Formats: sequence, C-alpha cells, structure tokens
Amino acid sequence: LESLDRAAGSLRNFFQNLGLSISASKSVICAFTRRRTLPLGESIVLGGMTIPCAKEVKFLGVHLTRSLSWNKHIDETATKVEKYLNLLRSFTSTKWGADPQTALLFYTSTIRSIMDFGSCFYSAACKTKLSVLDRLQYQAL
Repeated sequence: LESLDRAAGSLRNFFQNLGLSISASKSVICAFTRRRTLPLGESIVLGGMTIPCAKEVKFLGVHLTRSLSWNKHIDETATKVEKYLNLLRSFTSTKWGADPQTALLFYTSTIRSIMDFGSCFYSAACKTKLSVLDRLQYQAL
C-alpha cells in the first residue's frame, strides 16, 4: 500500500510538471488480481482527492475486470453484435431486400469491426465464452 501511495504521488508530480491534473471524478483504481479480497480498501486519497476502487472498469471501450476474465467484455460485445445482427436480418431476405454484396459490406463494417475491437486482449478468454462470439459470427455469415 505504501508503494502505491509513493507511485501515486510521483504520478501526480509528473502531471503537475506538465501542467495537468488528475480528475478524481473521472478516475478509478482497479487492482488486477485473482485474489478474492484486496488489501487496498474502498478508496485511495491522492492529493486530497478520493479515488474509488472498483471491481471492473471500462477503458477505451474495453471492459476490464479485476480478474481479467473478459466475461463482461464478451457479454457486452455479444449484446451489441446481436442488435446489429437483427438489423442485418431485417433488411435481407431471400426474395427481397439488400443484395449479398451490400449485406457483406454491412457485416464487415459493423458486426466484424465490433467483434475485432479488443480481440487481441480477450483472445485469452476461456473457449466457452469465445464460442458465444463464434456462434454470432456464424449467424451473420
């Protein structure tokens, strides 16, 4: 805990030298560990500002959990893909609707881009969770 305080202090000094400040309302601490309990407590005080600790955090569109299990991110991605998959189904049909090239363009620009975003991180997730995304991709094709 003391080393975390020292690191936070040096981080604050680094930002102050650049003329920047840390916004406590936009900041969250998430300790990545497989332990059930954390020695950190509920929050950390940095320069008089309280920064809360969280079990999960969303950073640049990627949902990170404390155990880095990727379940939350894969579930959120699957929910988002299902919405676009329903939209794809609504404007394609065997007798009417968009031609196959347009449907493929819609698939690659929306569904596949959503599934590919962050895939280099969550590719280490368990195979059962990844199979959820595989099934959605097969449905889209």
